[in-house]
Amino acid sequence: MAASYSSFVHEPANALPSSFHRGFRECLHGIQADGFLARPDITQPMGVGTRLAKTRVTRCLIGKPGITYKYLGVRMFAHPWSGPQCTPACAAMRALSAQLGARAHERGGESNGFNLVLLNRMTPEAGKSAKQERDYGLGPVSVSWHADCSLRDFTTISVYVAQHPLERSNFELPAPPPRPPQPQPWRVALRVVRDAEGPTMRAACGALGERDRTTPAVLLPLHDGDAYHMLGDFNHHHQHAVIQPDNDGVSRRDAARADAARAAARAAAAAGEVEAAGEVEAAGEVRYSSTHRVAVEEGETVGSIRRRAQQALVDSGEAGGNLIQWREEQVCSLLLACYACYGQRTITLTTMQACLDCLEFEWLRQWHAQGPAHRKVHGWWTSRIDALEQLWLALERLTCVRVRAALGTTGSSRGGASQGGSDEELLLLREALARRQRLRGAWAERERDALYAALDAGHQPLPCLHAATRLAGTCALRRPKPEARHLTPPVASAERVSLPTPAQVASGALAHGGRDR
Repeated sequence: MAASYSSFVHEPANALPSSFHRGFRECLHGIQADGFLARPDITQPMGVGTRLAKTRVTRCLIGKPGITYKYLGVRMFAHPWSGPQCTPACAAMRALSAQLGARAHERGGESNGFNLVLLNRMTPEAGKSAKQERDYGLGPVSVSWHADCSLRDFTTISVYVAQHPLERSNFELPAPPPRPPQPQPWRVALRVVRDAEGPTMRAACGALGERDRTTPAVLLPLHDGDAYHMLGDFNHHHQHAVIQPDNDGVSRRDAARADAARAAARAAAAAGEVEAAGEVEAAGEVRYSSTHRVAVEEGETVGSIRRRAQQALVDSGEAGGNLIQWREEQVCSLLLACYACYGQRTITLTTMQACLDCLEFEWLRQWHAQGPAHRKVHGWWTSRIDALEQLWLALERLTCVRVRAALGTTGSSRGGASQGGSDEELLLLREALARRQRLRGAWAERERDALYAALDAGHQPLPCLHAATRLAGTCALRRPKPEARHLTPPVASAERVSLPTPAQVASGALAHGGRDR
């Protein structure tokens, strides 16, 4: 333990002040009551076009306004913990995160402040429905072996654990102290995996780390109110998993009784009662793990992707300004600048296409795939996503300009001079359009998967971009005439709408109409 796990620091519940426990439970009660933990994630661990999986836990992200976190093919959008649209529970989480960070620093962690919290809620599964840990036979697993990704190197991860009985849907108020240790506790498993994350792993282009088969894995019981810290490079060279209470302690009958109790509680709440009468006691506890991290921000915040898109469009200040305050006339000004830049050949085509791909597949489709209920509880994000859509639309239209100019004028003019794009430019455009066609097909297949169909309507994907009627004016590419060069770009949309000219753009004739932001 001293040699291989010394950077893992465990704090039992009785080592933390009672005010900290009380504040955390009140905070978690508010987050659960706000509906932030209602939806499981549909992940794609092996990448776009591969098999999907539904998480066994529900999660939400809380942190600096505009920050996101991506794991297993899913981008999570943080509820802001400061600012005018911050909820009281999220503001409380920021203060608690600072307290937990101070405790980690006292125990040898660096002093970098946490910038986000990934909150997990997990319920023990009964019987054969529980996934088993197979490497060591540790029992039913709720979170499989992994190292946390997308974090700043050598930064601490701190975790606080809180639990309530399985028959309850939320924490009690006023918040009681942590419950005594249970005979069937939740556990965290640890094992040594060299370069599971961190700079060496990235230098090896994401190659899987090498598991240490000499050092044994460790299984640590964690009880209500416990905390632990993974200091320094611990996350770089270790993996962890969450093992639920043994199935002997959570039978199918217990789970059914807990379901009945929760249904009675919901019915009582709907009838205006404070609490359902005759609650049914069931085995097991619901576990909340609040994981506090220092996440990478460049490329993972709405501000960074906005700046990247604006830089891809213009090098001047035309694309500046607060995204919340954008109006149609500003988008028109942006598009005019695009035409000007196109005429001067100052935009790097490869950079522009890469940015367009990032906007669509790493941000906009990620947002829409999580459904209307997700959009409803993430009110801070709606205007920002709308503004990113405007940037995407400008890049999409500019791509149409480049393709149509190349296809329409590549033949010789009367004077015999070629006025079209170079062969290199035509090849880059063709590759970019073919790549987007493949990715759009893969996303369409993803959203038709049975796992999405099994979710309730509030969690099924929203129409996105080309499929959304409000963006029906997005440019579609026509096939070239036979005499043009042999470039047949894939059709970008079922709509075949002519690209507006610079004069039309200047007059405000955007195809989808203006919307007040």
